[in-house]
Amino acid sequence: MKKVAVLHHSIDVDGTFSGLLAKNYFEQAGCKVTTVGINYGYDFDEIMSKVEDGTDIIVMTDFTMEREDCLTLIGREYDIRIYDHHETSYKHIIDLYNDGLITGCLDLSRCGTKITWDELFGQSNAEQPWYIDVINDHDLWTHELPNTKEIVLAAESYPMTIEGAEEAISLSKESLIEKGRTLTSYQEQLLAAADNTAYEVIIDGVKCICAHSLLALRSVQAARLHALYPDHDVVILMTQRVDGFTTSVRGHKDKGVNILPMLERAGGGGHKYAGGAKIQSLEDFGTEVTY
Repeated sequence: MKKVAVLHHSIDVDGTFSGLLAKNYFEQAGCKVTTVGINYGYDFDEIMSKVEDGTDIIVMTDFTMEREDCLTLIGREYDIRIYDHHETSYKHIIDLYNDGLITGCLDLSRCGTKITWDELFGQSNAEQPWYIDVINDHDLWTHELPNTKEIVLAAESYPMTIEGAEEAISLSKESLIEKGRTLTSYQEQLLAAADNTAYEVIIDGVKCICAHSLLALRSVQAARLHALYPDHDVVILMTQRVDGFTTSVRGHKDKGVNILPMLERAGGGGHKYAGGAKIQSLEDFGTEVTY
């Protein structure tokens, strides 16, 4: 029996649901599967301590380890399969992918959950679960499908774990929609209260708004702050941890504000307009910071 470790992005439904799909696929193939949540600022040794001895395959969904760590895994002769859509991942490991040292799929046009389903189950006769397109609609921030916001809000009320994803999809689509509608008014109260934590900071000449992060609501919160502060180009949402801060960063898409250089400077990553990093202070994002 082969051993598989699924490392999934652990901050949103795209990461947890894509991880769940990978877990289900390899379990159905008769493998023993371990799942591990991972986010920017991870400790490599800590993550690997959660990977069982004798593991054959390491799968990453909606996330890619740093290039140096991928090279370390290659050197240890793991079978590495990555299903991701983040621009930093594409840039940092596309050559390893092209050389066949890493397999899977890197695609900027689909979310991690959609990629994972298409690549692992797409050639089978299995019917695509209804929630795949909903998560894709939300994670790409298109919101073209009915009730996407309510469904995702309900799903985000569960822990961002594989078990949380399993619990969410145990409910019917209609139940999730109803739960999301119930949570909407409470969400508005939380967002309004969080508005009061916002303050301005200028990083290398870029006007930013910083605020306390509402975690699962960070995408909605960032869009709200962009609307409240249209003259500011970047929103930085911060969560204090024992060893620093985790951040969720959004660039003003309508203005074409690319935040990748800022994120990469701090050791984070993501997309051109959305991503995150683990920092000690805002000075990690730039050389000149004015409060």
